[in-house]
Amino acid sequence: MVETIQVVIQAEDSPLSQELEHRIRNAIVGFAGPNASVRLTRVAVPSPVAKGIAVRIGRRVRILDPREILHARSQDDHCVVATDEGSFVVRCSLSRLESFLDPGRWARVHRGHLVRVDRIDGWRILSGGAMVIRMRPQGDEVPVSRSRRSWVKALMGKPKLAG
Repeated sequence: MVETIQVVIQAEDSPLSQELEHRIRNAIVGFAGPNASVRLTRVAVPSPVAKGIAVRIGRRVRILDPREILHARSQDDHCVVATDEGSFVVRCSLSRLESFLDPGRWARVHRGHLVRVDRIDGWRILSGGAMVIRMRPQGDEVPVSRSRRSWVKALMGKPKLAG
């Protein structure tokens, strides 16, 4: 008789998780015998919403509440987040930072820019045709890609800033 053993693994798709699957399969076969049928099922890891994001200030590390962040931009292999208190470097990619933020409150408006939707003050078209949105309370302007323009217009309505 062949015994079927089903195992559900909650893991990201990575070489490490593939190695883990291989080890689990071998351990089960070693335990249940060579005639055992092992069925591994991988389910996606739910994206965690960060409770805090570590930023380095000199020699100190400060944990920022994601609600403090107004917008973020990529810079080389890390990103810079803007808060009411200033800008801070976060040692992760913009995509990685985005995965920690609540997708209901954050939007990628450009390949290199994330914004907190409830902090958008308005938008305008620059003389060269590029679109920017202004963030409150500081008035920082963030570029919007052509593919995200219609989303910004639908969200905000008519331009709310003088060109």
